[in-house]
This record gives sequence, C-alpha cells and structure tokens, in this order.
Amino acid sequence: MDPSLYDHATRLLRELNWTGLAMVEFKVGSDGPKLMEINGRVWGSLPLAVHSGVDFPARLADLYLHGPPDPDVPPFVNYKAGVRVRNLELDLAWIRQVLRGEQIDFPARMPRRREALSALVGILNPSYRFDILSLSDPRPGAVEVYHIMTRLGKKTKKIIKRDRTEASLGLSGDRSCREESGV
Repeated sequence: MDPSLYDHATRLLRELNWTGLAMVEFKVGSDGPKLMEINGRVWGSLPLAVHSGVDFPARLADLYLHGPPDPDVPPFVNYKAGVRVRNLELDLAWIRQVLRGEQIDFPARMPRRREALSALVGILNPSYRFDILSLSDPRPGAVEVYHIMTRLGKKTKKIIKRDRTEASLGLSGDRSCREESGV
C-alpha cells in the first residue's frame, strides 16, 4: 500500500466525516495522484480482498461494535499479494460463448476454442479461489452452482430452440451475416 495515497484517502474521509466502508481510487501520473472516485458501496472485488486476508465485512462490524481505531494505529497491510479469485458464473458464460463461437463484445481478437477448454480445466486449479464457493461454508456455493446451472440450462434451451427454428427456415451459415441483414 502506498503510504502517501493512504494518507490522502484517510484525510479526505476524515474531512467528510465518513463512517463505514469506502474505496478511494486515485490515478497516479507524472503530475502526482488525482482523485478518481470514492465508492461507498461494497465493491465487486470484495471477495478478492477477503481471500487476500483483508476481511472488510468483519472490520466494518468491528468498527460499529467498538468504534474507530485510534488515529495513530497503522493501517493493516498483512495481506497476501498474488491471490486470484474467480467468478464461476462469468467464467462458465465466457467458456460457453467461446465454445459456441459467439462473438465476444470486446475489441480484442476472438479467443480460440482451445483457450476456452483450457479455462474450463483451469477452473479446477487449486490455487484459484472463488468469490462464493468455499469448502468452509459450502451452502452459498451450492446455491450459486444451482442457480448457474438453471440459468445456463435456460440459455441453452433458448439457443437450441433458436437453432432449430433457423434450421427449419433454412437459415444456416454465418450468424454475423444473418444479423447484418436483420435476420
């Protein structure tokens, strides 16, 4: 953690009489740091922080139960760097999209199917953590997997139905050409 940015963030939050979670984001350039935003909502990367050793929800509960720490208490910096956290639903949706050859809404090249297969195998990599799946608390993960499978099943049924309809109408070939022509 950059001590200068930490100082800027804490002084700014103190002036705002801020209580609770906040992510203060700076863009650092040649002319120094510029404030980009203060996000007072729980952010999407929260599972990464927790898996890295910074349990913001527990720290927030501690704040409300015991009050703020003394101003001279140094920031907590004993987190693990290099931790990777996956979002299973987004991973599976991307893999399905690539395997089906559907265009990805991203300016980069379309990934190859072998990259999607590699990502599918990579889901089993024990060094990765998941945002919700956990052996220590399996119920939320089980519910998430159920919901993912339900949504993927519905999407797959729609795709199969669409493909059958297109086949019965004689619409086959390159999807991008059909889409450009309005079909």
